[in-house]
Amino acid sequence: KKQFSYVHSSWVVPAISCPGVADQYTSNWVGLDGYSDATVEQDGTAAWCGGAGHTTPKYQAWYEMYPANSVNAFNVHPGDIVDASVAYVSGKFSLKVSDLSTGKTATDVATCASCERSSAEWIIERPGLCNNAGTSCILAELADFGASTMSGDEAQAIGGSIKGVGGVTHTPIIMIDPLSDGGLISIDNVSPLSGKSFNGTWSRL
Repeated sequence: KKQFSYVHSSWVVPAISCPGVADQYTSNWVGLDGYSDATVEQDGTAAWCGGAGHTTPKYQAWYEMYPANSVNAFNVHPGDIVDASVAYVSGKFSLKVSDLSTGKTATDVATCASCERSSAEWIIERPGLCNNAGTSCILAELADFGASTMSGDEAQAIGGSIKGVGGVTHTPIIMIDPLSDGGLISIDNVSPLSGKSFNGTWSRL
């Protein structure tokens, strides 16, 4: 099994529209682990519909280093260019998310003996929402983010060179919802890879 030591992406924070529905979120992020194991080392941005009546868009950069909960790092804005990476060097994980438009950066450095580094991810998703104790979780509605492109998508496995997402064994992940008749419906569309980038387009709640 390959162990990854680096993952990176950059994107423009997408603007969301908020029609007044509770628990609408979208998040762009990169990370190691979480695909086939229980640990996560990841960072990125999130947007959600807050305020009175869930009609006010909110935007934030964040990071999450297992076993700690996700940490809200700083506010971002639609149109900001964000750069995010996770690196594993000399036994330590270094999570870094930067807003290149405002100059704000958050970095978290930590050790994790149980983190396998078995996968690298480039994600646009509706996140799970959990209470502080992590005992109760729901899957968010997907906020209307229009379209978003993840660029400069690179990863490195131990002993290998840095490669674009198209140069590593990759698995596309499509967000779906179950239908009442037992079928499934996609709630976003993901483009084919183009070099080191791909595009996600919102389809429906």
